[in-house]
Amino acid sequence: MGDKKSVIKLYGMKMSTCTRRVRCVLEEMSLPYEIIPIDLSKGEHKQPAYLALQPFGQIPLLEDIDGAKIFESRAIIRYLVKKYPSEGAKVQPEDSKSYGQMEQWLNVESEHFNREATPLVWETLWKPKMKHLGEVDEKLVEEKKKKLESILSILDNHLATNEYFAGNQFTIADISYLPYTENLIRAGHKDLLLSKANFATWWKKCSERSSWILCKTEQEIDF
Repeated sequence: MGDKKSVIKLYGMKMSTCTRRVRCVLEEMSLPYEIIPIDLSKGEHKQPAYLALQPFGQIPLLEDIDGAKIFESRAIIRYLVKKYPSEGAKVQPEDSKSYGQMEQWLNVESEHFNREATPLVWETLWKPKMKHLGEVDEKLVEEKKKKLESILSILDNHLATNEYFAGNQFTIADISYLPYTENLIRAGHKDLLLSKANFATWWKKCSERSSWILCKTEQEIDF
């Protein structure tokens, strides 16, 4: 992707939901970048050198060409469309109404969808594959599935009259939902998600984009 001195650096893991969120935006915006691997299993995120960049010891972290360092994936993607407006126009609407819709559904993803999806993926994707994490909490699984179903109904209702979350343009709001939607499907919740016809149509369009195909297939481990 060119001279490493002139590309954005993305510290993280290709399999990470939050790293994939940022990487998909970088791909959609056609920005030159390189991934700096941070292996969580080896504790690299808690080493002094990385903590000097990201004091919470989490991934991803973005280091821009000018040296600016930003962490928290949703903050990073907002930063990217602001810093690179001509490229950002590809994934951010220009009119205020659509922009407001984009921000609204970004917050819904963070505060509602993600809140239920994260523990559900943990219990039904990670625990069965990593026995040292303990037994699956079936009561919690059912609780989260019920809450997620209610949220999906709201998303589905919105998508009944909108091609994407911000209207007719694919934006960073849509991208933000992709990592956990993918992981929920991998965890066996395809019927729960795709029983919502409008959400299913939205997912088909988004998941077929070349940016997401790259992000979901280039992973360090086999789910």
